Amino acid sequence: MKRLVLAFILCCVLQFSFAQTADSLPKEKIAVLIPLYLDSVFNGATYKLDNTSLPKYVLPGLEFYNGIMLAIERLQDEDVPVEVEIVDTRKKGITLANTLKGLENVSLLLGSFNNATEEKTAADFALSHNIPLISATYPNDAGIKGNPFFVMLNPTLKTHTEGIYRHVQHVFPNANIVYISRKGSMETRIKNDFTATGTTLKYKTLELPDSIKPFHITPALDSTKQNVIICGSLNEGFAEKLVQVITGLKKYPVSLVGMPTWDGFTQLSKKEYSTIPFIYSAAFNVTKGDSTANEIFTDYKDRFFSRPSDMVYRGYEAMYRLANLLVKYHEDLLNNLNERSPFIWNVYDLRPVKISSSTGIPDYQENKKLYFITKQGGRIISVN
Repeated sequence: MKRLVLAFILCCVLQFSFAQTADSLPKEKIAVLIPLYLDSVFNGATYKLDNTSLPKYVLPGLEFYNGIMLAIERLQDEDVPVEVEIVDTRKKGITLANTLKGLENVSLLLGSFNNATEEKTAADFALSHNIPLISATYPNDAGIKGNPFFVMLNPTLKTHTEGIYRHVQHVFPNANIVYISRKGSMETRIKNDFTATGTTLKYKTLELPDSIKPFHITPALDSTKQNVIICGSLNEGFAEKLVQVITGLKKYPVSLVGMPTWDGFTQLSKKEYSTIPFIYSAAFNVTKGDSTANEIFTDYKDRFFSRPSDMVYRGYEAMYRLANLLVKYHEDLLNNLNERSPFIWNVYDLRPVKISSSTGIPDYQENKKLYFITKQGGRIISVN
């Protein structure tokens, strides 16, 4: 953690030094929008906090930033002609709209957002100046409409829900399928999206209390067939209680399909749950044993005495890949985002989304590519 604090202090210097050294040749200009909260931890040039810890709300932006900087180092080594400016979206006393002023001439905006308001503000700015805005981490469309310059790399919950329907339909065509949920507005939204996806998947639906008991579930199960239980809730307490009950139903072969939030649901790795395979969807997957991933892991541990998080890898991949595509395609970047070279870990399947059928242009582009990860006993068994 002390090394991460030092990295945070260094980022105040590095965000300017790269731009200052990148003016010898004409270059594509990229602005990276990150919630760094610099004004919250610095008083002018003086660091205000202790030297051993950082607030939790700072870490995702810092880790994304570190991934960006690792990619910039590689881009410099490969002489990729880009100029990068880091923009802190959480400057005290300054609205994001004012922060964006001065970026009218950049070729690309790359953002890591943590709320819909800021994403919408940046998207409106991008549309007004015809600048592509790539949202790398936030899985929400922020109510954006009629903006073909806005691109989401992290799919919405609706896309995940539709993907789960199709995955179960394809992989478990003969299984006994049970959809389990609880009362709640989010659960209703997930269920509606799941139901609206198609009509060919046959399944039973149960709405259960948080205090789930075996007798709530067993009438819907079949001891002679493979049972697939879909958990239609983001509530971790409900999910763990469901897992506890299912683990105790020894005579029923069960696979449990969960939400994309299960990627970080550490409770599922408990030894007592090791008999149940868990399946969940993910939009981002770092290939195990990949040379680039191993290099980043080693480099990051050497620099910061810390394991790189998902945000580090996301920042690295987005920066390196998009910078190369921008240099190659210039003003035609938006039509070539699905190109697989340079490939790091993930494939993009960006498609236009039209929420309102009355408009002739897409509301935005969204990455529809999903990976389905099967874990058992805390270990990844397979990735589809």
